[in-house]
Amino acid sequence: MTYPLELHPIPDETEEQASDSAGLPLAENDEVCEHCESRIGRGRGIFVPYVVVLNQDDDYWFVCENCAGPVLDPGIPE
Repeated sequence: MTYPLELHPIPDETEEQASDSAGLPLAENDEVCEHCESRIGRGRGIFVPYVVVLNQDDDYWFVCENCAGPVLDPGIPE
């Protein structure tokens, strides 16, 4: 069974603001990656890039840029 997914990379705070204006869900302060549990988004004075994943039911979750890397760029070395 396959599920259509949308991936929305949030590489920096500027893109996060644009995504907020577009109505995408955003990571809260000190949110963690659903896969590896590393910190993502804004918190402690730094921004850690992340990806918003949406399914056809508008469920969403966040993954860090490292965990999403093979999907966003299949040629990236592990």
